[in-house]
Amino acid sequence: MRVLIVYNKAPFPLKDGGAIAVNSLASGLAAANVQVRLFALNPSRNYIAPEAVPEEMRQRLQLSLHPLNTDLAPHKALFNLIAGSSFHISRFFQVPVAADLQKLLEHETFDIIQLEAPFVGMYLPLIRKFSKAPIVLRAHNVEYLIWQRLAAGSKNPIKAWYLKLQARRLQSFESKLWQEVDGIAAISEIDAQFIRQHTSKPVISLPTGLELGSYPTLQRTQLRTDRLGFLGSMDWQPNQEAVRWFVQTIWPKIQSEFPGTSVTFAGKNFPDKLLELAKNQLFMQGEVSDATTFRQQHPIFIVPMRSGSGIRIKLLEAMALGLPIISTTLGAEGLPVVDQKHLLLADDAASFAKALHRLQKDEDFAFNLGQQGRQLIESEFNLSVLTQQLTAFYTALHT
Repeated sequence: MRVLIVYNKAPFPLKDGGAIAVNSLASGLAAANVQVRLFALNPSRNYIAPEAVPEEMRQRLQLSLHPLNTDLAPHKALFNLIAGSSFHISRFFQVPVAADLQKLLEHETFDIIQLEAPFVGMYLPLIRKFSKAPIVLRAHNVEYLIWQRLAAGSKNPIKAWYLKLQARRLQSFESKLWQEVDGIAAISEIDAQFIRQHTSKPVISLPTGLELGSYPTLQRTQLRTDRLGFLGSMDWQPNQEAVRWFVQTIWPKIQSEFPGTSVTFAGKNFPDKLLELAKNQLFMQGEVSDATTFRQQHPIFIVPMRSGSGIRIKLLEAMALGLPIISTTLGAEGLPVVDQKHLLLADDAASFAKALHRLQKDEDFAFNLGQQGRQLIESEFNLSVLTQQLTAFYTALHT
């Protein structure tokens, strides 16, 4: 079986959830003797020099990178408002990239073509014209729900209006795309159930699988319940919102009740306004060179998400490492977790402080919480098992 994956950015470095999810899936397929070809856009905003990608990855995924200009500019935003299209989608379609994709489809034949997220959905008509392969959408999120939630949480009326406008346009495009592809692989069962309500096309739930050998389990001697950490891409608006909410709502209570506790936020592309929020015992570290080392040095992993959809890959990785976790209910959305068994759920300052107090008072409970999270990953997010489910889905569409 030959599978072409079309993705809206480079799958490297492996420091954001999307890149991790795409690389994991593609690697699982390759290990199952599926021939994978990864056609990746290379946006100027997150440009990766081709030579920076490890040769092993380029060969394993038959990776090709295709540059496009996604720099923000006032005239582009104005044109988008007038044109009536979704800005989040339209900026990823450019003629040179379409020409590269057409050339590939004219010279190579594939059994399945997979679109990674709706951002490459504008290439669907071209793919239909030059390929007879069934097309699968890998839905990393229900994207328009993210923007609806951001709009609902915005206190600036102009910003809220703009976010609602983009959410409506994205909803229109995304809903249409669900009708036009041949199948959909949603990253969580919650998203799968939602999408099934809006299309008759076959939909499966396929979470991101992890290669557990890459995640050493936290040892009891490494546990420090006075060190909290968050790791995520800071160019993603839900992560920015999470940092602001934590600093404004949770941090004052933590600082008052747990004066010896530190919290460190880390991730690539930190906006200057977030870096300025750092204060005593509250650190804004920016990008880290080794995610595993960072997590082990900040063993209480926090997920203060207030918007978003799909599954937080960083939360999965934290569970795979055996870290105790405090998350909002929405932050753990889509995962088969049980409060106080696999993690602790907290949606306000009081419940967060209560959760932290329990972890610091009973470190045996904290350690066991992390161990049970690891066990859940082993049973539910095994890469080889999930790959078998996906290839069976492909086969059903192809026959």
